[in-house]
Amino acid sequence: MSGVPADEVTAKDFIMVRAALVRRLGGANEALVWARVHYRCDEDSRVAHDTDSGRWWAATYGVIGEETGLTAKQARTAIDRLVADGFLLAEQHRLRSNYDQTYSYQAVVLGRQLDVPSGADEGDQEGDSGLPSGANAPSSKRTREGKKNVEVAKPLSEGMRFAQPLCDVLVQELVRNEVKYPDPMSKRWLDAARLMVDADGRDPHQAKALIEWACRDSFWRANILSMPTFRDQFDKLRLARERQGGSKKSTIEHGRDVDAILRAREGKQLQAVGS
Repeated sequence: MSGVPADEVTAKDFIMVRAALVRRLGGANEALVWARVHYRCDEDSRVAHDTDSGRWWAATYGVIGEETGLTAKQARTAIDRLVADGFLLAEQHRLRSNYDQTYSYQAVVLGRQLDVPSGADEGDQEGDSGLPSGANAPSSKRTREGKKNVEVAKPLSEGMRFAQPLCDVLVQELVRNEVKYPDPMSKRWLDAARLMVDADGRDPHQAKALIEWACRDSFWRANILSMPTFRDQFDKLRLARERQGGSKKSTIEHGRDVDAILRAREGKQLQAVGS
């Protein structure tokens, strides 16, 4: 007879995941990981650590996988998506030593009072979670009554939204070239991608196309091996690409050109019908 063991049904590591959270985050794996991070960062959690920006959970992909029933690879995929979409924050706090590469995670909760302590008024019941895509981690504080209030977070900047996707594009190209690369989640890489967009004013779509071109160019693919280097060489790469063949465009740029051509053709057809 097949079935589920009783101790797996009523185990202490039970994770409550609402259907709305699965829809919001785009999948069950993402919802499991997000809910576990949120639980581990609870004020009463013994494994969380405090910083000026709130409580964090430092854990490897393997640990997160064990606690959610996922493989380490599935946990990493879910985390990458959650971080890219602004639902999780990831930072290296180097808790054990300066060489500690473990990431700490914090669940992003927007505009809602969560984890109401016992003895709170009945009107402070938890409702549907408001977790829009693209938000910074909210800061929390306590009122005199002892309740935990969560402030509304500001939207993510363009650089913060595109930092992880741009790092992923560079990693894919380095893998294609069989080049070793550091962890794309490293703060150096993410900061370089973020500043390239926010501080330098680079268009993220142009940056993506330029990464792909540089990593496939016979000369530049041996020189562009990290995101900080790509940021530093951006103008040289742009000029070199234009010099070698400015007609080469990204898929997005081609799409825009096609849209313009179709609109022009439709305009001519309407003029012909009206004449």
